[in-house]
Amino acid sequence: RDLASYLHCRIELRQIGVRDEAKMIGGIGICGRTFCCAQFLNTFMPVSIKMAKTQNLSLNPSKISGACGRLMCCLKYEQYAYEDAVRRLPKMDSFVQTPDGPGNVKAVDLLRETVKVALDPDPEHPRTYRESEIILLRNGKGSREGIEIPDRPERCVEEKREETFSLPFGTYENQTAPQERKRNNKGGGLSGASNERRNARDSGDNRDKRRAGKGGKSGQNKAARKRDFYEGDPKHRRQKAWYQNNRRNSKGGM
Repeated sequence: RDLASYLHCRIELRQIGVRDEAKMIGGIGICGRTFCCAQFLNTFMPVSIKMAKTQNLSLNPSKISGACGRLMCCLKYEQYAYEDAVRRLPKMDSFVQTPDGPGNVKAVDLLRETVKVALDPDPEHPRTYRESEIILLRNGKGSREGIEIPDRPERCVEEKREETFSLPFGTYENQTAPQERKRNNKGGGLSGASNERRNARDSGDNRDKRRAGKGGKSGQNKAARKRDFYEGDPKHRRQKAWYQNNRRNSKGGM
């Protein structure tokens, strides 16, 4: 009341949460980037500990909590991708058929979408397979009675592609390539068309034409047109007279 009477306006005080406080203050998260809430998030999305369990993250509060003390908002970003991978991949201890024989699933990697299978012939050394390389016979724990084991699936083989690197325009190699070609041409490595052009350029007719352009009839006409233009300009006449007077005075002073 005292503040409202002093400022002569209505003052309304509201309590905000720790997330809103972090959004207003800003800062750097554990990822090294600016807080998502302070940078681009308009509303706060609900985040639960179940998301961390689905993504196989550590349930240590210090690792999955943000600067505000609540669960990090980025847990929600890839939740739909993890849920889709969980639906497609088998659960732990599932019974599957692999290219090397039947076995039980011992580990699931949601990011790489691979599973580790302990084969019946060698259960102590599990092998890693992709989702497309296994056939799910039983999802989860249970007995194998009454399960028909199908033929072994084919193993996926990646085709090795040859990597080709093309330099973008404007690099050092692309800029110096024409110069190197010119040096090679000067050294005598010219093609037939280049030799013909050089011979035509150095022929007698072209040589006479170049000489005429430098000091021949056409050169004299050009000089005459230039002289007529400057002599008809009054400004040029004044500059010429001033230059001649200064030159005379400098000679007389000497």
